[in-house]
Amino acid sequence: NKPIQMDFPVPVTIIVGYNGSGKTTIIECLKFACTGETPSNIKGHFVHAPKLAEETEVKGQVRMQFKDILGKGVFISRTLHAIQKQVNLQTRTLDGTIKRIGKDGKAESTSMKCGDLDQEM
Repeated sequence: NKPIQMDFPVPVTIIVGYNGSGKTTIIECLKFACTGETPSNIKGHFVHAPKLAEETEVKGQVRMQFKDILGKGVFISRTLHAIQKQVNLQTRTLDGTIKRIGKDGKAESTSMKCGDLDQEM
């Protein structure tokens, strides 16, 4: 339930850890933020499983800040929702937002449908 912030130093970041410590999850979160694609090998368990939290539903959010090819600041956020049904886990992306720093230095924020957000990224 606590937010975690990770800074990746330039030009190279090496992610090291024990098996099961979350190295691949970090990469999957970066991919999800950029493309909207959830990992195919986890069968809907990209969001923390509600059963583990002893809940019927949980929400998760991936936020990423970076510079685009023009050197302008970009912030992207995607929110996920997981509901534990009787037989399976249902997950979906609730929303996505892109915030860019404009030429005048002011932030321009756009909320979009997931497909439009994926195309923008």
